[in-house]
Amino acid sequence: MPPPLPLPPRPPSLAVETVEREEGCDSDAGANEVISSDQENNSPSKSPSCASPHGKGINDHENNPCSLVATRTSEAMINDVRDRRNWLIYVLYTRQEYTECCNIIKAQLMECGGLCEYALFVKGLLLRRSGDLTESLSLLRSALALNPHNPSHQKQVAQALLLLGRHDEAIEKFKQVERLRVTKGIGEDWTLQYGIGVCFEHMGDYRRAEDAFLKSATIQRLDCTLIQLGKVLVKRKDYARAIDMYEEALQSSPDNPEMLTALGVLYLHVGKPAKAFNFLGKCLTLNSSNPAAAMAAASVMQENGEYGVALNKYRVAIARLPSSARLWSNIGMCFFGQQNMHAAVACLRKATTLSPFEWRILYNLGLVFLHLKQYASAFHYLSAATHIHGEYAFAYMHIGICLALMSDVENADEAYRRALSIAEDPLIRLNYCIMLTQFGKEAEARGQLEHFTRSWKRNFEKSTKRQPDWGPVVPRALELLSAKLQVSLT
Repeated sequence: MPPPLPLPPRPPSLAVETVEREEGCDSDAGANEVISSDQENNSPSKSPSCASPHGKGINDHENNPCSLVATRTSEAMINDVRDRRNWLIYVLYTRQEYTECCNIIKAQLMECGGLCEYALFVKGLLLRRSGDLTESLSLLRSALALNPHNPSHQKQVAQALLLLGRHDEAIEKFKQVERLRVTKGIGEDWTLQYGIGVCFEHMGDYRRAEDAFLKSATIQRLDCTLIQLGKVLVKRKDYARAIDMYEEALQSSPDNPEMLTALGVLYLHVGKPAKAFNFLGKCLTLNSSNPAAAMAAASVMQENGEYGVALNKYRVAIARLPSSARLWSNIGMCFFGQQNMHAAVACLRKATTLSPFEWRILYNLGLVFLHLKQYASAFHYLSAATHIHGEYAFAYMHIGICLALMSDVENADEAYRRALSIAEDPLIRLNYCIMLTQFGKEAEARGQLEHFTRSWKRNFEKSTKRQPDWGPVVPRALELLSAKLQVSLT
């Protein structure tokens, strides 16, 4: 739906008729007075020094009140020409008949020399819908110049600045609109504080964004404001408050799919999959084609190894979000889990085309090429991932594996050391130990295996309370390494 429009101004000719009735002048006499006035102004005996801007003598206005009404009538006729199509512009815009609306606006602006305030305002909104934000801002400012004390015009200028990314200017303009509304006694508008909150959120000032969204919710409590507030709380890592806020909001809006999805994803983030599935299931019951809920539910199934079920969910989401890079990446990793490597590469390449600077997608594609034994391609994508995000230890570990398989021992050793400097993970130690053993560095390998044993025991005691399920490969590798290096694992 298009944004709500203010009603066009009332035609000025109605006010002129009221003035004429109040001053007791006959309208025909007023019209005749205009003609005779023009004739008098064209007479050479008329002194130009006492002529008004409309051609009437100053003394004549004082002696004949009907001449003043006649002058006002001519001004009203000019204004009536400017505004006579406003009602039609309003109707066409609200009906979403945008092509016809643009044609009427073009005709109106040509007729009045580009001075129709309402036509400029609506044309600015239409250009914003078509994506021409710069020209839209220019037209909205032109409308504001014709009526600088119109709060609606000022608010739309602020919105245009927000969409252009000029957040400081947008915040100042939103605050200016608030002051103007207070001066005029109009009352508070929740959208102003909401816009300020969005600006602060994009600027990374989440504390001020939270304050602005809270003020907006105080003025008028709406679901969109609460959802945005929850997102800010999540970005501030205040998960407990975000969960409490979402659950409280669901008391008044239990069927809001976006809020159910947000709460389900948040429960997934804090490690409560049962509650997450509860809310995501409710959302999918209300709207089975909700892409965000389908993606969240499918990601849990994918982590549990249910790749076929996850792909069915992703098919629902991809119909609604065909340009989502992360969705294509998840689909690719499902195919990777099913050992369908060619489909995995195709989906991941599609994802990198849509989002070439998403490091997770590059990392996933590097893993697939590593399993395909295309080590140079794997190294290329893994290196790109570390250049974009250099704080993920396992990316460096897999770079070390690639380099070791290409017999570049020195650089592989450096990659493993970099990985261990980021995270002391037992698997990194184990792979490092395997690499050192393969290239005959048994003394260093023995030290890494001892570090692995201590780290494994420490993680076992502090966190999981049970041995992690690493499959049969890790125990077999430990058995072979301990025998070769003569190190006891007990």
